[in-house]
Formats: sequence, structure tokens, C-alpha cells
Amino acid sequence: MKKHSSPATISLEPNKHELLDLLEHYQNRRYVDAEKLALLLTNKFENHPFGWKVLGAIFNQTGRLSEGLIACQKSALLEPKNPEAHNNLGNTLQKLERLKEAEEEEFKGKSLLPYFTELERGNTRLGVAGSIRTPIDAERVMSQGVDWIMLGRAGMLHHDFPKLYEDNPRFSSIEIPVTRDYLMQEGLSEKFINYISKWGFTSELSKNAE
Repeated sequence: MKKHSSPATISLEPNKHELLDLLEHYQNRRYVDAEKLALLLTNKFENHPFGWKVLGAIFNQTGRLSEGLIACQKSALLEPKNPEAHNNLGNTLQKLERLKEAEEEEFKGKSLLPYFTELERGNTRLGVAGSIRTPIDAERVMSQGVDWIMLGRAGMLHHDFPKLYEDNPRFSSIEIPVTRDYLMQEGLSEKFINYISKWGFTSELSKNAE
């Protein structure tokens, strides 16, 4: 009976041993070996950020700042929300005396929230508001160390948002625009509905514009 071979699985990222070898070479200042491996990994796994990050560090350590800039830019592009990647890019730009770009990179990928959650607050409770529109948003913010959240748009569209969240942590919030009647049923006054209508909450004209 003829056996059928299974198709080979193509890995999209380096294996653990390759990453550890690269890190060991770099940390022990074996830059020649580290560069060879980093180039191999970035060529083989172009969209994996670790090889680019280490390659950028190697180029910077060996005085090849222009090449380091390209590698750091690639690393930051692959991990746009990684503060370390943007910090490395900012340091490279600073060494190249591109100071304005360096200052802008320093804060990319960073949220303001850790500046507050990492403070010694004692008995002071920390609350936040803004862009919290779904249960997932609420969980994401609470997981970062805040004590309470304030609902804006979500509270306007669902006066009982906390109850809906309690009953179903994955409920979907209604999308705008909604009708004026819907907003009035949620407890908003006619005057306030007229005020927020310019933000796209309702597709109907305000009473003042009719």
C-alpha cells in the first residue's frame, strides 16, 4: 500500500533555540556571530520583529548607525505598540542628530495610563474615561490597574450598561446613529439630544433645525 507523505509545515517564526542563540551571542558581545544569525533570521522570517531589533542593536554597537536605523525602523513598524522598539529607534535617530524625529519616537507606542497607574496613590482611587464603549474596552482598561471607569457614549446609549455587562460580558453595544426616541428612552433630555446630534448620535434633525 502506497503511503502518502504529509505536507511539510512552514514555520512563520524562528524556533526558541534560534532566538536564544542570537540573544546569547549579542549579550556576550560576539557581534560577528550575532550579526550572521540575525541576518539569517531576518531574511528567513522577515515579519518577525526580534531579529530586526537585535540587528539594529548590533549595527548601533558597531558604529553603523545608518544600517541600524533601517533595522530599528523595521522593528518599530512590525511592533507599532512596543515602546522598546520606538525607544531604540529614537536613540538611533538621536545619535544621527535627527533630534526632532527622535523626540517624536520617544512617546510612540506608549499610553499615558501607566504614568498614573505606576504612581504611589495611597488611598486615592484612580478612574479613567474615554473610548470605553464595549465590555472588552472596560476589561482592558481595568486590567491596567485603575480602580473605576466612567462611561460616556456607552452610558448614553445604554443607561443600564453595568447591568448588561453583568448579565453578558460580551454583549454588543448598539451602534450610532440611533433615533431620537431611542435616546429619550435611555433617559437623555431633548435639549441634550439636540446638543449631541452634531456628533452623529442621531441621523434625525434636531428640533431647532426642523
